[in-house]
Amino acid sequence: MSTTSDTPKLTYSVPEACKALQISRTTLWKLVKSRRLKPLRIGRRVLFTTRALEEFLIGDRTARR
Repeated sequence: MSTTSDTPKLTYSVPEACKALQISRTTLWKLVKSRRLKPLRIGRRVLFTTRALEEFLIGDRTARR
């Protein structure tokens, strides 16, 4: 039986995404509203893929140059 640490994390919940990006919930939702960060909705649950977070960070870094 494998443990959760053996499998790569594919999605982050809202609190996890905030912690990973070191931003507040309010800032996270502002990024979603401005379409700079795209959420994944499964039913009523809102998640953020690892890829979406990475693309945001890469895009944000590129925009600052």
